[in-house]
Amino acid sequence: MQTKGMMEVVVLTVLLEAQALSATCFSGLLFMAIATTIFTAPTLRLTCHLTSLPCPSKATANDPSSKTH
Repeated sequence: MQTKGMMEVVVLTVLLEAQALSATCFSGLLFMAIATTIFTAPTLRLTCHLTSLPCPSKATANDPSSKTH
C-alpha cells in the first residue's frame, strides 16, 4: 500500500478508537482510502497513454527531461 493510503488508515483507526467516527463512517472512508490507493496507478497510466503525455513511472533518474525545478 502506498504511504498516502496507509496514513489514511492510521488516521481513521485513531478517530474510530477515539469514538470520533461511527463504525459505518469508518467503513465507508476505509473503503474509499483503499479504492483510491488501488486505482491511482492504473488511472495515471491510462491517462498518460490516452493523452500521449510521458508517464512518471517510466521516467528515469538520469533523464534530464523528467526532472522538475
